[in-house]
Amino acid sequence: MAIFEIKAKHTVPIIQLERGSAIDAAELDEMRKHPDFQQYGCYVYSIAFPTGAMPIYVGKAQDQCFSSRTFSADNRLRVQNSINDYQRKYPLAVWLVAQQNNRGAPNKSEIDHIECWLIYKATERNPDGLLNKHRAGFNPHDLKIAHILTHIPPGRTPNLVVEFKNMMGLD
Repeated sequence: MAIFEIKAKHTVPIIQLERGSAIDAAELDEMRKHPDFQQYGCYVYSIAFPTGAMPIYVGKAQDQCFSSRTFSADNRLRVQNSINDYQRKYPLAVWLVAQQNNRGAPNKSEIDHIECWLIYKATERNPDGLLNKHRAGFNPHDLKIAHILTHIPPGRTPNLVVEFKNMMGLD
């Protein structure tokens, strides 16, 4: 069974346009080169409001790594309306939930299960603002996300995991 971890949180580069805002393609190309984006798993777009971050879209990168899938043309279109509605005041971020020990091909069925669970939890947290609600009723079992769905190891929980749990409403 594959184990997933909250790998990173990256602020999505936004440029202000005359009629709203858009993802900055030039800065995005640089961000995609980061090693975090060369892995497989699921990703969650969120908007950081003063009262806390809210998930707005959940996706998966199982046939292509994060660098190809996370910012594909169709995904940018999906979040563009949310950017225009909120970005003038609030930053957009993408969270990477990566499969650990990725030797060989990614475990597509487990990535699919993690995506379903993340959509389920994101729908609970943001029922009106989540862009994807397909498969929201799925509540899989036997999933493992380090520090979240597994036995928490002794010591301090990483800040990134605490932020992710708050954003997804898991506390």
